[in-house]
Amino acid sequence: MIGSMDSPPDAPGAARRIAHYLLERRLGAGGMGEVFLARDLALGRPTALKLLPEGFDPELRQRLLREARTCARLQHPAVATFYDAGEAEGVAFIAMEYVEGRTLRERLRAGPLATADALGVAACLLEALAHAHAAGILHRDIKPENVMITAQRQAKLLDFGLAKELDEEQATLVTGLSMAATRTQMTGAGVLMGTPGYMSPEQLRGEALDGRSDLFALSAVLYETLSGRPAFPGRTLAQRM
Repeated sequence: MIGSMDSPPDAPGAARRIAHYLLERRLGAGGMGEVFLARDLALGRPTALKLLPEGFDPELRQRLLREARTCARLQHPAVATFYDAGEAEGVAFIAMEYVEGRTLRERLRAGPLATADALGVAACLLEALAHAHAAGILHRDIKPENVMITAQRQAKLLDFGLAKELDEEQATLVTGLSMAATRTQMTGAGVLMGTPGYMSPEQLRGEALDGRSDLFALSAVLYETLSGRPAFPGRTLAQRM
């Protein structure tokens, strides 16, 4: 999970406690709730804690549980480590490794990366994807916001909130590797599961997906990392699509 050092402190949440986690500061927020830097009081380590918003839709809880099950299957140096999941006083949460650094999006505000640095980051992401795909998991939302730069030429892939299990009944061969296919879905009225500008054409069309869709998104990220500009720019959603 994101552990950007550029994130401002959030004093109101500093004293709040969820289970055995003491919230210290807010790191960010999204459609799946808020993320806090928390102290694991049982083990004495920093943790990134994702909390569902109060009065959350039951569907969000199911998605959070799916994310927890997905993350629990992944153990790789280039993927943020899953710690714990649960519910306390009506608040559902996921506890993940707190990754220090800054997101690739934050880094790109200073301009493109040197070629060697960009390729180092891409290599880390490819290793993360190889591990996830071998575990039967498709990320579906690779973008600079979900990549944490941890050191020069080192990165971790974050946020498997939109990840989906690959359907082994629809297996296909990709560059000599057996990769299964899944079908992307839309939530609500026309809301895509993913981020336009990084989604593959088949993902935008709601067709069956396999590991090549993640590789397409990673390629778009690499293009932006090297050039400093989006591979598929546009001021509107339609233009990016």
